[in-house]
Amino acid sequence: MKLIVLDPGHGGDADSKRGFYGTGEDRNEGINNFKACVAIKKYIEGRYIADIKMTRKSMDENPWPGRGDMFPGADLFYSRHSN
Repeated sequence: MKLIVLDPGHGGDADSKRGFYGTGEDRNEGINNFKACVAIKKYIEGRYIADIKMTRKSMDENPWPGRGDMFPGADLFYSRHSN
C-alpha cells in the first residue's frame, strides 16, 4: 500500500496568519492549508487504496521543525502552502 503524507503548511501560531489580505479565518493561510489537506485526504480515501497521513491533526497544531521527518519512506510528501 502506498503511503501519502499531506503537510498543511503553517498553523498553530501567529506566523500562520499570513499569505492573504484581510482578516478573519478565511484569510488565515494555516487554516486554509489545513482545510484543503483534509479535503484532499477525503478525496483520495474515497477513490484509491492508500495510507494517507497528515503532519497536523488540528488547525492549532504546528509540529515544526521536523514535519518532513515524521513519515520516512513515504511514497509522496505533499507540503501545502498558499499565497
